[in-house]
Amino acid sequence: MLNSIQLLRVAAALLVFGAHMPQWALPMQDPRSCGRDAVMCGAIGIDIFFCISGFLMYVTTANKNHGARTAVSFFVRRIFRIWPLYIVATVLYMSYWQVPVLNYLRPLLFLPIHQEVGFRDPPISAGWTLNFEMYFYVLAAAALMFPWKVKGAAVLVAVLGITSFFLGDKTYFMGSIIVEFAFGVVLGAVFLHKQTWLALQQFRVPMLIGSILVFLLAAHGTDWPKDPGLAVPRMEILVYTFEATLPRFIAWGLPALLLMTSVMLFESKIPKSAASLGDYTYSIYLLYLPIASWIEIYSKTLSSQTYAAVQNHGGFAALLVVALFASSFISYHIIERPFQWLGGLLAKSIERRPIKNAATPAC
Repeated sequence: MLNSIQLLRVAAALLVFGAHMPQWALPMQDPRSCGRDAVMCGAIGIDIFFCISGFLMYVTTANKNHGARTAVSFFVRRIFRIWPLYIVATVLYMSYWQVPVLNYLRPLLFLPIHQEVGFRDPPISAGWTLNFEMYFYVLAAAALMFPWKVKGAAVLVAVLGITSFFLGDKTYFMGSIIVEFAFGVVLGAVFLHKQTWLALQQFRVPMLIGSILVFLLAAHGTDWPKDPGLAVPRMEILVYTFEATLPRFIAWGLPALLLMTSVMLFESKIPKSAASLGDYTYSIYLLYLPIASWIEIYSKTLSSQTYAAVQNHGGFAALLVVALFASSFISYHIIERPFQWLGGLLAKSIERRPIKNAATPAC
């Protein structure tokens, strides 16, 4: 894995975590809390993740032959990468509320929850992004059956996403945020075209400065400018900097892509140690809500005087950070890595299966 990608994952996870840091745990407003008075909205980290996903889907399959085995092995790897921890995190979170498993089976299958008043988030709120991730994996796997491979999926999501925006984003899996996967695929194609990538190297310093500036200006906004009604939530961004409401893939997707590109141009300068937390970002992303809920439950057992003292000194926030990173380290090593290994083993066995040739008639 590229060190720059790992570093971007860490940054994205910390941004998203900051956007969801519970106010009861803080002595002051988090600067990434998405309010008008906040410095930025940490939810923009999601857009970095989506661009990274499209990039990885392209570069990891570019040298593979198209066909059923490639498609199936690809999908197996992604299922074993995403699903096990999502199941564990959801079950742990919902167990406190004593909700029967059948009541949250749809989100565990990456299906949207639709009610008369509109779409609702899964129990683990970050799961809405996984719905779109899995959707793109399905499209990418199907596209791997054909010569265009992941490029075909990128064209499809770009067309669907842009069309969906102009039609009001009323169909869930056509939500216009899916265009950001196509952004990542385009970056992957540029990255693998070594002559173009080397040419960009000479501009990497001004590109980095410019992309950071654009990213910070765009990030001062919110992904919930109004009640979405029956439309897919979070597809529009109100950028406070310009008082403009824009499609998410433009307001946050393009700045995320520019930042990702400029950071990747510094790949040779990024030490592995700086990106060492990258492996744990998926656990961080999924576990912050269950852990925050458990700490909140604990906080309610304290006297009001003790609670105020702990909160004012940042004790709850510190406990949340320590517990989150410790549990993410554990979950990566006992859940994520074993299932990734198992998925890789199964995928390799699929790839190595001999192709059955039709019998040649005897002469």
